[in-house]
Amino acid sequence: MGNISHFNIVCAASEFDRVLAFYLAALKPLGYKEIMRPVENVVGLGNGCIPEFWIAAKEECEKISLEDRKQIGCHFALWGKDFAAVHAFHAAGLKAGGTCNGKAGYRPEYFKLYYAAFIIDPLGNNVEVMCIYPAWTQWWWWRSWLPGGKVLEPENRKED
Repeated sequence: MGNISHFNIVCAASEFDRVLAFYLAALKPLGYKEIMRPVENVVGLGNGCIPEFWIAAKEECEKISLEDRKQIGCHFALWGKDFAAVHAFHAAGLKAGGTCNGKAGYRPEYFKLYYAAFIIDPLGNNVEVMCIYPAWTQWWWWRSWLPGGKVLEPENRKED
């Protein structure tokens, strides 16, 4: 994995509970839960015992409209362990009130085994869950080793 220890997003205090509820629901399929609240309106989420994703309320956000803040939303990606985790995140994110920004599927424009789904959160952030699924666990990869076999293009594969 990478070297990022943790990161945070910010919201207005008036949005804090709604944003937290969204992320608890959307990231539940990845095992994320609330780990700690060191101070009021700051929460650390994680899928182990160490918080790696933080949500914090800032007074300054109350002075800027949500629509203006959505124009500068960020993009971040979290690892999913497999296709099922990517699909589960996408479904949970939609159910929690997110907007689809890309259904689960291969993203060959990144590279061949990159599989991801995207949701726009209530603050306008582009949230991605992705996996680089080990090719050797997929039937189509093994078929390519047979005489006359070839790797099927993503649109012709059955991912799940």
